[in-house]
Amino acid sequence: MTYARPATVLLSLKSPLAPLLMLALLATLAPHCALAQSIDVATVRVRAVDRLHRPHMQADEVERELAQNTWAPPTESDSQWTFVSADSTGWIEHDDLSGYALATLEVDRDGVYVLRGLGYTGVYVNGEPRMGNVYGYKETWESWEPQFDFSRIPVKLHAGTNHLLFFGTRFGRLKAELTRVTEDCGLNAKDVTLPDLVVRQRVNTWGSIVVLNLRDAPLRDARLKVQLEPSDAAWVDIPTVPPLGTRKVRFPIQGSVPREAGSQNLSISLHSQMKIVDAADIPLAVKASHENRRVTFESRIDGSIQYYGFLPASGDDSPKAMFLSLHGAAVEAINQSGSYGGFSWGHVVAPTNRRPYGFNWEGWGRLDALEALDHGTQNLDIDADRVYLTGHSMGGHGTWHLGTLYPDMLPP
Repeated sequence: MTYARPATVLLSLKSPLAPLLMLALLATLAPHCALAQSIDVATVRVRAVDRLHRPHMQADEVERELAQNTWAPPTESDSQWTFVSADSTGWIEHDDLSGYALATLEVDRDGVYVLRGLGYTGVYVNGEPRMGNVYGYKETWESWEPQFDFSRIPVKLHAGTNHLLFFGTRFGRLKAELTRVTEDCGLNAKDVTLPDLVVRQRVNTWGSIVVLNLRDAPLRDARLKVQLEPSDAAWVDIPTVPPLGTRKVRFPIQGSVPREAGSQNLSISLHSQMKIVDAADIPLAVKASHENRRVTFESRIDGSIQYYGFLPASGDDSPKAMFLSLHGAAVEAINQSGSYGGFSWGHVVAPTNRRPYGFNWEGWGRLDALEALDHGTQNLDIDADRVYLTGHSMGGHGTWHLGTLYPDMLPP
């Protein structure tokens, strides 16, 4: 991609034709001088590799060469790689996309871009591994569906040829676009962890939002200003964010007691070098006490803010049973708890597994389930003799996993 060099024009400003000539000159030069601010990945070369199994180590040839820093882009004549182009909506579809898809991009100068990705596990940008978004295999959702368009990753492209090696699609389709940025940092309001508020209950809880470092140096001395309107604002110091990195930053949410169901506006602004760099207004749902909702808590694992779906029991105030319900793959915890009709004698608590696929209810996934169980037990009036563990699909695997590893978590 090349840009025309502006011509040098001598023009007397005293001439009566100067304004018209200047307008004509600007109209002529503007299309040639404007920087391309976005790039759509429109063509890739695909190589078949089955990456959807879960081996202890990846053993395919491309991954091995990447690990050894010996991988090189295929030649034009390499028959193992097939050219595939995007359709009119920007989606690239092919049966072999569970393997690798190589995009080659040409840019005229070094720059930082934000990569919005859909449908793939990860990508190597000029050899550097970056996170993907395996959940986002479409762009339109039903009202009840989680909108998995949350992936915004800073990447650096250099002048000349750049290689983006995508891998691991789940449904044989991917989409990616890059937008050039000039600020030092920004917010990703698509990736937040936030609670639902409750009518006539004091607001004293937690939330978190992703901060993007859009420069090739550590981001320090940045702050968040958080305000649940109309309450006072709180200031939060952002821990250091590594170069071209992301960090989900936690913040307190405090405010007056909501009087009626509806929503309250949460205002978040990002401040760096004594100025506002980015801002977002996010409505928090205010729900009746009997409604299914999100409950946030501080994780003891890493200090992050997590949530679980909570469907309260509808009966009297006596101690209730608890159903710890584990969701299946690609299911949000709030939809897991909301899939029940409700019980008069028990609460439903649905942990997240840290993401809809998360850790397959192993590792940190099982610890997340135990943390949700502990938080629910400590904050709800639970009958310890009536705690039940259940799940479906991947959550069925999690039920066996937790039940056999922690048999004492349930009453005998």
